[in-house]
Amino acid sequence: MFGALIDSVSEKVAERICSRIEERLQQCQRPPQTSSFPSLTEDPDQLITKAEACHLLDRCESTLSKWAQRGILVPIRRGGQLYYRKGDVAKMYNGEL
Repeated sequence: MFGALIDSVSEKVAERICSRIEERLQQCQRPPQTSSFPSLTEDPDQLITKAEACHLLDRCESTLSKWAQRGILVPIRRGGQLYYRKGDVAKMYNGEL
């Protein structure tokens, strides 16, 4: 009797965990690319904020932090703030990094 109850509860917990993971992954997914971002290529050395980079790449801040740790998209720190080169963000957007 208790075995069936434990199995039922375990199954519901697992379903809920999977659901939460799927929701979080969807938040960090980029929509399909349709074209390059022309505004990103105009001045590749210009710095943009982490929030702007997240918006342009349609990624959450934790993803950019992981990329920085792995050396994929490295920010520049100025005055305690993180900035990204537009050219690097454009390359990431276009799949070149």
